[in-house]
Amino acid sequence: MAQFISVCYKNLNESQIGDVIKIFNERLQNDMTRDSTLKALVKITSHRGVSIPNIAMLSSRMFDLLHKAQRTIHLNALEALWSMVTNYPQQF
Repeated sequence: MAQFISVCYKNLNESQIGDVIKIFNERLQNDMTRDSTLKALVKITSHRGVSIPNIAMLSSRMFDLLHKAQRTIHLNALEALWSMVTNYPQQF
C-alpha cells in the first residue's frame, strides 16, 4: 500500500490518503503489522509531493512505540518520526 501511495499519489485525493493513514494508525497497534507499517510510513513520508492530511494523529502512537523494549521498533519508529517531522513540519 505504501508503494501504491508513493507512486500513485497524483491520482489519489486527500480523503483517500487520509483513510490510508487511519488504517496505518490501527495497524500500529498490532504486533504482526507494526514493523511493516512503520516502514511504509517512512516510504510515504519521504515523498514531499504527497499531501498527507492528519499525519500528526500518528505521533502519539509513535511515542508509545518508543516505550517498547524492541530495538527494531525503536529504530523504525524514530526513522518514521524523523521523516514525518522533516518533510511535514507544518503539521506538527
